[in-house]
Amino acid sequence: MAARIIIVHDDPDFVLMAEAELALGGHRVMSFFNPIEALNEIDIVSRLDLLITCIEFSAGRPNGISVALMARRRHAAVEILFTAQPEFRQAAEDIGTFLALPATQQEFGATVAPLLAASAGNQRIGPL
Repeated sequence: MAARIIIVHDDPDFVLMAEAELALGGHRVMSFFNPIEALNEIDIVSRLDLLITCIEFSAGRPNGISVALMARRRHAAVEILFTAQPEFRQAAEDIGTFLALPATQQEFGATVAPLLAASAGNQRIGPL
């Protein structure tokens, strides 16, 4: 089953690379540059398998940690991938997986694959 993925990131080059890599796997991806718009979508989707977000956004917007915590409140089993400069690694500890930027498409794919596998294992099979 294709994963449902939301990307919330302020780097257009990263978003294009991530979308291309995820499309190869046939996943359903929605991307947002504005974390408020992403949170609105996170609130209404019935299932979210993976959230990919940077940690810092421009002033006046929620940071990626806040977005991740709000997503997890709505979708308890969501896998979270933070992508940011190495100095932000500790901020992501105990919340999600961290990928230091810049990252190659191969590094991204190798990081995302186990998260998608874990997400698939968290999905319920059969009637609710």
